[in-house]
Amino acid sequence: MTLSPPLDGIVVSKLTKELKDSQRSFLDMNDRERAAKRIRLVLQGIARQHGLSSGKVEMFGSFLNGFKTGTSDLDIVFVGSTGAEHTTSVLGKFAQQAAEYGFENITKIFQASVPLLKLTDTKSQLEVDFCINNQLGVRNSLLLSAYCKCDSRVLLVGRLVKDWAKKHELVGTADGCLNSYAYMLLVIFFLQSVQPPVLPNLQSMATETVPVKDFKWGGDDCWETKFESDVTTIPQSKNVMPVGELMIRFFHFFTRVFDWRSHAVCMRLKLPGAAVDKFSLTLPTNDDQWYVEDPFDLKHNLAGKCSRVGRQRILDHMDDALQTLSTTGNWSKACPPNKQQFHFMKCRVSQGVTPQALLEEFEAYDLIKLHFPKPDGSNRMGQAFLEFADSTARRRAHTLNEKYIADCQLQLHYSTQHSLAEAVGQGAFSTYEMASYKMQRQVLAARVESIGMGSASYQDMGISANGGHMQYYNSSMMNQSGAAMTDTMAYRYFGQQGQGPCTQVMVQRPPPPPPPPLQQAPQLGGWDQSGATAHHNGSMQVQMNIQPKTAPRWQSAVELETANGIPLVGQWLQDQPWLQGQPWQQQMKSQPLVNDQHRSLEREPASLTKNNGVQILKPATSAATSSKDKRQGALHESTASGWLDVPFSRTPLPPGQGPLFTPQQSAQLSDFQQFLARFEQPDSHKGKPPEIVLQAKLTDNRNKQPGSQKPLLSPEESQKLQTFRAWFEKFKAG
Repeated sequence: MTLSPPLDGIVVSKLTKELKDSQRSFLDMNDRERAAKRIRLVLQGIARQHGLSSGKVEMFGSFLNGFKTGTSDLDIVFVGSTGAEHTTSVLGKFAQQAAEYGFENITKIFQASVPLLKLTDTKSQLEVDFCINNQLGVRNSLLLSAYCKCDSRVLLVGRLVKDWAKKHELVGTADGCLNSYAYMLLVIFFLQSVQPPVLPNLQSMATETVPVKDFKWGGDDCWETKFESDVTTIPQSKNVMPVGELMIRFFHFFTRVFDWRSHAVCMRLKLPGAAVDKFSLTLPTNDDQWYVEDPFDLKHNLAGKCSRVGRQRILDHMDDALQTLSTTGNWSKACPPNKQQFHFMKCRVSQGVTPQALLEEFEAYDLIKLHFPKPDGSNRMGQAFLEFADSTARRRAHTLNEKYIADCQLQLHYSTQHSLAEAVGQGAFSTYEMASYKMQRQVLAARVESIGMGSASYQDMGISANGGHMQYYNSSMMNQSGAAMTDTMAYRYFGQQGQGPCTQVMVQRPPPPPPPPLQQAPQLGGWDQSGATAHHNGSMQVQMNIQPKTAPRWQSAVELETANGIPLVGQWLQDQPWLQGQPWQQQMKSQPLVNDQHRSLEREPASLTKNNGVQILKPATSAATSSKDKRQGALHESTASGWLDVPFSRTPLPPGQGPLFTPQQSAQLSDFQQFLARFEQPDSHKGKPPEIVLQAKLTDNRNKQPGSQKPLLSPEESQKLQTFRAWFEKFKAG
């Protein structure tokens, strides 16, 4: 193999000197090695406490193969029989006791192909990845360690390439790149390929078989893991290239020489001067896909998850490094030591997960920004990106992995700004800043305090209390990126904390041009009022639902949210153009099913019954259990839609004294009327006059005794009902 143009000897000498000087940073890791040995003994002790004394706890990965850097994690495995217990069950027991033995940031990653437990040693801050019976991992580490013993240049080149890849954020299969182990295989394969070779093929030199069973792929696989471990008998390489030249040739080899479309990185079969045809290996592949074969697990292509963008990024950075090193010999320019780092995690989210839910969940973990995907008209789960203040905050937040938010189990992966940029290029995102979110929440809370609503809580002005968390969203929090979208805005509502369903008004605003200016319009045109309850329990509670007949999509979400009397996580109406780019049937399929009585568009009159001294105005029953055609027909009648829920509680006044609602509450209802008038289209009712209807049917279902003359309603109860009716008529008249 030759390079063109020829290498400048002065440049190579300069680079070699700088690289050897940088090696000192890799050598000063005695404290980490001592900490690793202590941690191994601690985990061995925990294993014995759980009756796992027949096995042993071993280190593997970079701490065993020699390629560790200052940021490398400590990989530890328990090898031995676990009896009838499943791997995740054993890891769960370790997780329960880890805090007692000086570990923090206990993170379960049980959904991976190799389940593991991530821990942070509080004394050394060393990150630990603990797994069960990953014997292939141990054999792989021993193989790489043997290669490092063959030639001192192997270790330095490997560490430099690993550090270079991390500095340029080229590590991570979740982002479509290679992992650190794959880069080490690239280094060894290159050193086998260079002429004359620096490294032999240790696997081809072995004679004694070493089979290892593995269950990673769901079957009972048995792999041959033999290799020549006694490297002292192997003659020294005739290659005397300095480290600087090897580094330049490494980047040249994979950008100019190696044929990624036809050949595989396969150190198992590599022979001097010969290429390995990737189409002859175990796994199916194609021209574009890279093939980096695991030396033992032949079903594992370590480049199988490399994306097109990820592959191109790797090659582009390799080409940049080649140009920089071959012309300047400046390693610090090719791999900046103080390169700015960003700290991202990403996870796929279902349609039931809202930006607010993620903001609330990660608020305690120094979340800076949330980049949330806008709906694209499909049922695919989009990826949300979370940006943290530093690596420590991100590591703490990782402990929420596999936690459920709404119907979605979080699968959190470390990510990069490049992955976010790629995602933004493929779809629209909204960016939410945590500082702005907190500030608006404080301002709104202060406004509620200043109103002096007594026992009313933060539910006014769009804030609700749910499980001890404040829930609020306003579109002004959003820095939009990507395509423009219609807004869904939170409007005023009010109520008593802990009584009745949590109340919101969400109104879909039409897309540009802007809505017409405020004008006089009929009061609550096209809206149907139903559902009022009065409990005879020393206080009066009234709930009014104003729901649109012409917007079943919104009505369905509203009814689902109010079905259980509290807001359901994930059922909050997001900023998304529900009516753009997707069939109505798909929209309805994406919504959770609710009881039939909550699906109908036409309802029978509500009924007022009396049972055990409590009056209940029952919700109207459904007129149809399946209203698919009606939902479709009502879709385009109006683009202005909304709903209002008014729960409140007050001590009843003597008959005839005091209004049902305070002036402040009545003013808020009037504001809502004006809001609807502003955003309702002129033809939304097709010429029909607006109508407000309060229907009630009294049904006496008491077990009457013969001759009983007791009236259905007491005078006080009748007065309450009449007061509500009088208020309603006044409100209806405007």
